[in-house]
Amino acid sequence: MPFSEIKKNMGTLSEKLSEIPADTEKLEAAIGEAKDDIDKYTPEAMADFVAFLKAETETLEREHPDLTAFINQLMVTLSNIGI
Repeated sequence: MPFSEIKKNMGTLSEKLSEIPADTEKLEAAIGEAKDDIDKYTPEAMADFVAFLKAETETLEREHPDLTAFINQLMVTLSNIGI
């Protein structure tokens, strides 16, 4: 799967995050940074990013299940390309 699709999904996720009244600044910053350079991440950096996404998902899942589902979908996409 090309990184262009992942970048597109990260853009969509950023839009969704800006629409919710939760404290998502750290998550938004991490996604913004990763969106531009995800194809340059080392395997270790990708593992750290995925771990961060998982932790943030756990924080958001009760109040924002739709957003959590989208983050999970993004993690599955990353997993499908071997990350």
